Amino acid sequence: MNVDEKKRILERVKCHEISPQEGLHLIRGLQAAGDDAQSTTGATESAPMLNLQKMDVAVIGMAGRFPGASNLDEFWEKLANGVDCVTEIPPERWNIEQFYSQDAKAPNKTYCRWSGMVQDADCFDPLFFNISPKEAQLMDPQQRLFLEESWRAIEDAGYSPQALSGQRCGVFAGVMQGDYSEALRAETESLDAQFIAGSGNCFLPARVSYFLNLTGPCMAVDTACSSSLVAIYQACQAIIAGEIEVALAGGVCVIATPFHHIASAKSEMLSRDGRCKSFDNAANGFVPSEGVGVVMLKSLQRAQTDGDHIYGVIKGGRVNQDGRSNGISAPSANSQTQLITETYNTYGINPEEITYVEAHGTGTKLGDPIEFTALTRAFRQFTAKTGFCAIGSLKSNIGHTLAAAGVGGFIKVLLSMKYGQLAPSLHFQDGNEHIDFESSPFFVNTALRDWPRGERPRQAVVSSFGLSGTNCHLVIADAPEPVPCPRGRLPTKCLIVLSARTETALARCIENLRGWVEREGGQHALLDVAYTLASGRCHFKFRLAFTVKDIAGLQQTLVELETGKTPDNVWRGTSEGMQKPDLAQEKDAQTDAQTTVTALTNPDDENAMTSDTGLNRLGQLYVGTANIDWNKLYSSYSVQRISLPTYSFEREHYWLAKPAVSGQVLASAVSQRHPLLHENVSTLREQRFTSRFHGSECFLSDHRVNGHKVLPGVCYLVMARVAGELAGECAVGALLDVTWLKPLVVEQQPVDVAISLFSDSLFSDNHRIGFEVAHEENGERVVNARGWIAQMSGAESPGGHLDIKAIGARCGESYNRETLYRRFSDAGLAYGASFRLIEQLSCGDGEALARLGPPDQEPVTQAPLLSELPLLDATLQTVAGIAGQLSGDSGHRYLPFSLGQLEWLGPLPQRGYAYARLVSRRDDTWFFDVTLTDEAGQIALCCRDFAVRRAAEKAVPESGEVTVLNLLRQLESGELEIDEAETLIVRHGGDAAGKKQDVICEV
Repeated sequence: MNVDEKKRILERVKCHEISPQEGLHLIRGLQAAGDDAQSTTGATESAPMLNLQKMDVAVIGMAGRFPGASNLDEFWEKLANGVDCVTEIPPERWNIEQFYSQDAKAPNKTYCRWSGMVQDADCFDPLFFNISPKEAQLMDPQQRLFLEESWRAIEDAGYSPQALSGQRCGVFAGVMQGDYSEALRAETESLDAQFIAGSGNCFLPARVSYFLNLTGPCMAVDTACSSSLVAIYQACQAIIAGEIEVALAGGVCVIATPFHHIASAKSEMLSRDGRCKSFDNAANGFVPSEGVGVVMLKSLQRAQTDGDHIYGVIKGGRVNQDGRSNGISAPSANSQTQLITETYNTYGINPEEITYVEAHGTGTKLGDPIEFTALTRAFRQFTAKTGFCAIGSLKSNIGHTLAAAGVGGFIKVLLSMKYGQLAPSLHFQDGNEHIDFESSPFFVNTALRDWPRGERPRQAVVSSFGLSGTNCHLVIADAPEPVPCPRGRLPTKCLIVLSARTETALARCIENLRGWVEREGGQHALLDVAYTLASGRCHFKFRLAFTVKDIAGLQQTLVELETGKTPDNVWRGTSEGMQKPDLAQEKDAQTDAQTTVTALTNPDDENAMTSDTGLNRLGQLYVGTANIDWNKLYSSYSVQRISLPTYSFEREHYWLAKPAVSGQVLASAVSQRHPLLHENVSTLREQRFTSRFHGSECFLSDHRVNGHKVLPGVCYLVMARVAGELAGECAVGALLDVTWLKPLVVEQQPVDVAISLFSDSLFSDNHRIGFEVAHEENGERVVNARGWIAQMSGAESPGGHLDIKAIGARCGESYNRETLYRRFSDAGLAYGASFRLIEQLSCGDGEALARLGPPDQEPVTQAPLLSELPLLDATLQTVAGIAGQLSGDSGHRYLPFSLGQLEWLGPLPQRGYAYARLVSRRDDTWFFDVTLTDEAGQIALCCRDFAVRRAAEKAVPESGEVTVLNLLRQLESGELEIDEAETLIVRHGGDAAGKKQDVICEV
C-alpha cells in the first residue's frame, strides 16, 4: 500500500471514525495484499493456466428459502427487482426492545434491530417425514428446513425421492451450531432422549439419508460463513473421485434467539441501520439473517446421459485456510489471492472469460477492500483488462445468512444464468475509499442488466470466506446447449396425475402447477410435464388424474379445479388400499394396471397411447389402489425431465413454547419478562426494574402530544402492575392514588426509565406497596409517576353489569372514528393506528359511551403483551366526550392528572364498551368514573376518580397530586412550595387552612 492510503487510515483513527485496532487491521491486510502481489507475476504478465484437473459437475436440481421468499421463483423476483428483504426483528422471534441498546458496550444488548428472517421457519410437516409431533418440537429448525428443501431439490431435478432409495447418494450440509437447543434446554424441565438427535449437527444431513435410505457419505460441514460452499465443494470432490454418482449439498441457518446478534454486536461487526453496503464507502457492517439452500449434483457426463435438465456446471474450485494471520477471525489477503490463483491454474480457467463475481461482500469497511484487492491481484496474474467483470453481493439483498451464505450466492448465480440477467447489488453509491475501482477488472453491478449467452459459455465465480479462516472459491459455467430431443411421434393426449398426503396439500399442488403453466408452460412440451409428474414424484393418498390434449387444456382444467369445478375428464380418489389393502382387490387392480399399460404401449398400434379408453382406465386405476409403472408407459417416447413446482408441505407450528430466550446463554434473559420492563436490577435494598425506550416503539410513535412522542399515561399503570406481580410473585388487583407528575418525551435519544418499589416487605399487612417511575434528565432524577400497588382480587370488589342499551339511548350526540380522532388531532393529541380503538363515541349529559373494536387499519406490529395498552388508553379517551374537548372547548387539551383507584375485575375484552361518568368538576379539573365492559356489558375494569386537567401555560406544577401523603412527598423533595400545595388542596374542595397545617406539621 502507498503512503497516502496509510495516511488516510491514520486520519480516520484520529477522527474516531474507526478504532486504532481497526486501523491497524486494515493497514496490515492491505499491506499483505501488496506484498503478495510483489511476490507473484506482474499485472501485465500472463500466468500459465496449467489445466491439471477437470471438475465438470452439473447442477441438476435446486431448492431454497430465503428472507422474503418461500421458494426460488420468489427469490429471483426479489433479486431482479432490487428488493431489500431485511426487516426489523419480528416480535414472534423475540422482543427486540428487550435486547436493544445504541450503546455497543451495554451488557447483553445489541445495537442492531434488523435481520432477514425466513417466513414460517417455526413450521414443519412432521408426519410427512414419519416424525412425531413431540420429536418435531425437539428438533432444531435447521434440521427441519434442510430436510424439506432436500426433498424439493430432488423433485426439482425431476426425480422421485423414493427412487434414490439404496443408492450411494451423498449428503453434505453446511451448518453452524444453532441456538434453538440452548433455548430449549433452558425451557425444558426434563430432557428427553430425542433431544440428542434433535440438537446434534451430525443428525442434520443424517435426517435426509435416513428418511430416503441413502448410503453415500453423509457429513455436516462447519467452517462458519463458508460452510455451505465448502459442502458443495466436498460433494464435487466425492463425485469426481467416483465415490458417489449423485449428491445433495447446501446449507442452512436459523436464528432462534438473540444470542448471535448480541455476540456479533460486541465485535461491532453489525450494521446499525440494517443495510449491508458491500464495497460502499458508507459500509458499516452486516445484518445476521437466515436461509436454506440445497442443490442436487451429478457429473456432467452422467447428467447428459440421463437426460437431466442442467442449471449450470461447476468447472473448478478450491478450499484453503488462512493459517496464522492477523487474528483467527481476521481475513487474509494472501490466502484469498492464493486460493483464487490456484483455482484458475489448476482447472485452466481464463479470468478474462469470467463476467460476474458473486463476492463474499460482507459490507464491512475493513473486509471489503481486502477481498477486492485479493481478487484484483489474482486476476492481474492473467489479464490487464479493466472494468469488464461485474461484481456484487447477495448480502446487500438479504443480509448475511452465515452458514447458508455460500449456497445462497451459488443459487443466485444459477438463477442469473437461467434468466439471462444480472441482479443488482444494493446500497452502493460511493465506492470504498480504500478500493481502486478504476484500475481493477471489476465494476459493482447496481442495476438489472442483460447477461446473454455468447459464443463462449458465460462464467461466474462465487467466493465464501469463513470467520474461522477457511476459504472457498468456485467457478460456474453455463450448461451445455441442450441436444434437441428426437421426439418422433407424440401422443395426442396425455394423462396428468397429482397427489399429496392431505387434501389441502393437493389443493396447493393444483394452485402451484397452474401458476407454473401460466409463467413457463408455453416453453415445454405437454409430454414432458406429464412424464415428470408421473415418474418424478412420489404418489400419496389423495390423488387426482385427468387427460388433456395440450398446454392450454392443462391450464383450463387447473383453473376449473381451483374454482371448485370438476370437469368430466377428471378423476379423484383416496388410495385407502395403500394403507389397509384388500389383497385380492389390490392384486386385481395391479393386474388391470399392467394390462392397461401394456395395451397403451403396444408397438404394433400407433394410436395405442391416445386411446381414450386406455388413458381413462389408467386414470381411474391410479386414483384407486393401483401403482403404475410409469417408466414403461413412456418407454416408447422421447421424454425429458423438467423443473416443475415441488411438494407443498403443511405449515404446522413447532417452536419454543415460551419466547425464544435462553437463560443459560443470556444472563439477563430471566429478568426480561415484559416489553415495558426490560431488566430486573433489584438489590437487597430495593426492588427495581429498568427499561430503555427509543421512540420507535409503537406506544410512542402512535402517541404524540403537540408533535412530540410522549409515553402514554397507561404505560405507567401497566408497568406498575407488572412490576408488582414480578416482585411479589402474586397477582395485582388494583392501583391506588396514582399521580402523573411529568410527561416523558422520547425522540432524539433513547431514555432509560426505572420503576422502583418501596415497602419494608412486599405486600405487607396493609396489602400495598408504593411505586415510582423516574428517569434522569441533565444529571438529575425526574419523577414521572407514582402511586400504590394493591394486592386485591375481584372478589373484594366484584364486577357488575352495565345496561349498555339504556346508556346508549341517553347519549344522543355521536362521533365516528374518523371525526373523533381528527378532533383529537386538532387539539394536539395525535393517535396512530394502534391507539385508534374507539369506533363510535356517544355523548350525553355528564356521561359518554364508547364502542371499542380493532383499529380501522393494520397497526404497527407489536408484542401481544402490549395489546392492553391501546385498550386502556381508549377507555380513558372516552372522558373527552364530557370534558368539552370535542365541542365548545375544542381548542384545549385535557391531560391525565391523577387516578384514585384502578381495579382489574376480569379479562380485558377485544371488543366492548367504555363508559365514562362525570363525578365532579372544580375549575379546570374534571373527575370521572370510567368502566370497561365486554359486549354484553360485563365489567372487566373500573377506574374511580380519574382526573384530567385542561393544559394551561403555567398554573400549578405538573404533578396533579391530591392526597396529603403525596403532597408531603413533594414538599419533602422540594418539588412543591407550601403555596402551591395550598392551591392544589383548594382545587379539590378541601379545608385549605386545616390541610395545609396538617402538611406543615407532618414536615
